Amino acid sequence: ERTCFPLPLEVKYLPISTKTAFLNEVFISSAEKRMSSLFKKSDFFISEMDLIYSKAKQSDIFLRIHSSLPSFKLANYALVVALNINILLSKSSGTSDIPSDIIMESLAGNTHLEFLQLLSVIVTSVLGAFVTLGYGLIIFVRSVTEIPLVIQIVDEEIKIAIEEKSNKIQKTFLEIWGSNLFAITSTVTLISLHYINFEFAPGLYLFLLFTLNIPLFLKTLRSNVTEVHPVSTMKRKYAIIYDLIYHRSFLRNHVILAAFCFLGYFVNVEFFTLELLDVVPISPIVTDIIKSVTSPGKALGLVFYLFCITVLIYVSFGMTHFPEAFMIPVGEDADGDVILEECNSVLQCFLMLFSIALSESGKIKVLLTTAVAGNHTFPMRVIYDSVFFVWVGIILLNVITGLIVDTFSEIREEKKARNDSLANDCFVCGFMRNHYEDVAVGTEAPNFDRHVAEEHNLWTYLYYVAYLKKKDPCLDTGIESYVRSQLDSELLE
Repeated sequence: ERTCFPLPLEVKYLPISTKTAFLNEVFISSAEKRMSSLFKKSDFFISEMDLIYSKAKQSDIFLRIHSSLPSFKLANYALVVALNINILLSKSSGTSDIPSDIIMESLAGNTHLEFLQLLSVIVTSVLGAFVTLGYGLIIFVRSVTEIPLVIQIVDEEIKIAIEEKSNKIQKTFLEIWGSNLFAITSTVTLISLHYINFEFAPGLYLFLLFTLNIPLFLKTLRSNVTEVHPVSTMKRKYAIIYDLIYHRSFLRNHVILAAFCFLGYFVNVEFFTLELLDVVPISPIVTDIIKSVTSPGKALGLVFYLFCITVLIYVSFGMTHFPEAFMIPVGEDADGDVILEECNSVLQCFLMLFSIALSESGKIKVLLTTAVAGNHTFPMRVIYDSVFFVWVGIILLNVITGLIVDTFSEIREEKKARNDSLANDCFVCGFMRNHYEDVAVGTEAPNFDRHVAEEHNLWTYLYYVAYLKKKDPCLDTGIESYVRSQLDSELLE
């Protein structure tokens, strides 16, 4: 049944990026699942529209930047590229690579730089200032909408947890913290083994503790915020901060990029080069390349583990049977010749063989001394070197390449299939383009593209939900009352 309703003013403020993200993530296997996903996310879509609408009424600058955010981000990245080209072409000052120090010295009259060198530093500073300002504006515009949305999501989670408190089975201490205890035990064991065999290294120990345990601890703490009742204000604030950092990658990444700007000013210009990584979210192709490495993470991790134990086995047997072959450079003599010595530990040989095996594609003869024909160990050395090259250089490294290439192909094929489905299947009713055009619907009936754009425009359904949520239920018409009851019951009949 066709119905008409006045469009709420805020519907035109739903960002294109939000629509695109939804279409890239929604299950497209059936029309029912697609529409169910749309209605489940409708509250957050409506909240985002309302927030942007309210801020747009308050500030025209906010509206202009938000509406042209993709173009603004591209322009800011163009400045990042120009900044790094200037750094690439500039001459070293010979004393400092910190723009703030060089400018302060020049103002004090203590600099000995040539005019063009000083001009290059000024250009770097000016471009860096514009880039920093650009990232600051992007952070402000996105934080205005994303922070309230995260707060809403967390409050909704807490509300649901309170309602389901009586029916929910409480987790035991080991169920909540078991993985953390295992990680801490493993880390302490690793640190103890290192301390027994090597010198005390507090930097390494702190690195292991923080990288292996802190992220897991924070994740466990967040996932169990609603397990213990009542949920305190401190827990709620922690959940909001965690979700902003972990789940809102756009906002988090731009805060990090802005930090690189300040580090480039006050520490070293090398930090400006890290801003070039901002191309990853800008280019879909680069994003797919990164996904092709991260998606098969478990398989790549197992191959890497197999590679490590292969190197360890080879080092252990090699140091026993071919100790004279494991020679590492330790310096140069007076004539400039490289001084070689045998490895003094399994770890030292392991690291050397590990590095050479990766950089030389399994050709360990680059590290090991050449086997001498006629020596009683010569046949074993030939087998030793050849098997390592075949197993590591040909099989394992090619398996890694194959996993990445196959994943990249799957991502591209999945994206193509999704785009084909969205272009040729009606999102709402599931009618396919070829079936629709084959049905005798009459000359006055709309074609498939018009059907999708006008009769079954998926965003119009979202706008209708927004209209109903803002309308007094007492004023509902018959069909509006029916739709409202179906939405409340989460039914799509």
